[in-house]
Amino acid sequence: MDKDLEKILERSKKNDPKPEAPKGPERVFPKYGPYDYLVFTKLVRFAGFQKFIFFLVLPAMICIGFFFEEVRSQVVYVLLIYSAVVVLYLTFNFLRYRFVFMGWQERLPFELKGWNEMIHEKKMFCDLCWNHTRIEVVLNESTPELEELVAASLKLFSKQSQRAYYERDMGRPSTLHRNDWKLISTTVAEGSASPQVMRYMKDLFQNELSTIAKKTGKIKGVEVTLLSQEFEVAIVIYNGD
Repeated sequence: MDKDLEKILERSKKNDPKPEAPKGPERVFPKYGPYDYLVFTKLVRFAGFQKFIFFLVLPAMICIGFFFEEVRSQVVYVLLIYSAVVVLYLTFNFLRYRFVFMGWQERLPFELKGWNEMIHEKKMFCDLCWNHTRIEVVLNESTPELEELVAASLKLFSKQSQRAYYERDMGRPSTLHRNDWKLISTTVAEGSASPQVMRYMKDLFQNELSTIAKKTGKIKGVEVTLLSQEFEVAIVIYNGD
């Protein structure tokens, strides 16, 4: 075949779609238990040790001491103090984990159902992963006053949970794919939950609902139900192009 004609064929083949590469085995994520340390760092404030800060400050201080001899002794003192603070923080964190976090569900004045299953099903390491979720407060005895108190607690949680919502498109407010928390009835609320939202759920169980249960003795239990499979709401950054 003529060389010019062969070139036409070769050029056309370059635009042909490439065959799909064989897919590897599907990645299996670990299932977490209700008292795993990772769950503790997600559900308790200031529990996650930010390693990147440690590895940023330490080399920076060493570099300063290396290049500036006149402040070398001060750098040593700062590093010693910094190391002591880190050790104290890690020790305090461990004590909180061991004696405060572990067993918190068993100390509630009511039965909490569905929470452990929720943790087991979710990727607790991923703050961008969400589920549609329901919280239902089960009462031993229903009275207008009690329902008003429970509804007020759920409203407080719904408002606080908004702190965990982020803008999907930077600069473009959106709750695409997620549902704001709202009351379905005086004892039921539905919305979307991420690990950060679950922190506010835990506060709801331990604070408002526990107070109502102890004062009235009329909360039988709380049921948490996943209404969807987990999905990711990634953050999209537009560069203006």
